[in-house]
Amino acid sequence: MTETEKEETMTAEKPGLRTREEAEAMTIQKERHSSRKALMALGLDLRTPSQQLRVCRELCEIVRQLASKSFQAQLRAALEEHGEEILEKLIERAKKGEPTSGRFLIERLMPAMKSAPVQVPLRLEGSSLEQAEQIKSALAEGLLTLDEARTLLDALRTVEVVRTATELCDRVSKTEAKLALLQSPSATGNGHEA
Repeated sequence: MTETEKEETMTAEKPGLRTREEAEAMTIQKERHSSRKALMALGLDLRTPSQQLRVCRELCEIVRQLASKSFQAQLRAALEEHGEEILEKLIERAKKGEPTSGRFLIERLMPAMKSAPVQVPLRLEGSSLEQAEQIKSALAEGLLTLDEARTLLDALRTVEVVRTATELCDRVSKTEAKLALLQSPSATGNGHEA
């Protein structure tokens, strides 16, 4: 028996219901009725279009106020005035074990640590190769974590790339200067290029 057949059998067993569509329609009707009851309890009777329009306008005004900068300024002023009290209450709740307050305090008030500075218990000296060997030895001895060693090696690699690029630029500049001297008219002796 398929799922649809099972559902139809279950709804057919209830008196007055024959199909799944009828059951869904009844559920929607019940939800609308309970929503209407809740609105009426708040003093909002939305039976006529004029009442619906009035409530809609009131809701739009509330939304405008919430979105306005003056309202945000009022909120900011209220937080400045009562911020310490609110913070104290959050801390009390967090101490009592309320997870939401604790999470809020940690996530909002303490910045997330993306990375911590590497605490190197050694002084790196010598060439890049010697420094890489020192990092490898410190890792093997347990003085550095794998992440710290990786960070140091990446930094060392970056320094080496910059050093190499700088040396190449210097060599190219010197070569261009020598080439310019060789091509100058005074270098050929007679003022004519060969």
